[in-house]
Amino acid sequence: MTKIYDQQRFKPPKVGDEVHRLRRAHGLTLDELATKSGVSKAILSQIEHDKSNPTLSTIWRITQALDHPLEDLLSSNKPSSPLPARMAASPSGFWGWSVCLHPCSGTSSRPNRDRV
Repeated sequence: MTKIYDQQRFKPPKVGDEVHRLRRAHGLTLDELATKSGVSKAILSQIEHDKSNPTLSTIWRITQALDHPLEDLLSSNKPSSPLPARMAASPSGFWGWSVCLHPCSGTSSRPNRDRV
């Protein structure tokens, strides 16, 4: 059985605002970034206005021209919704909250026997 593609869950990241911000931070015009990246001015404009879904190759060329890590551009617009959390019991019977954080980050809290 195949799963139906969930358009809401699997939307491609919108990179336009970040490309625009980085281009301006480097003091580049669309023409200058087009020359430096090899991506046409028209496509860059479409990307910045989120009118185009650029290929990975195109995004890579832009990030190389801006001397910016590709993964940072793709993760720059993660949703700012509340962190998913759930209450969980440890093997010793203590209760606490489990929260999903950004990779390589973490936090801890003291156990709570009263489940409050």
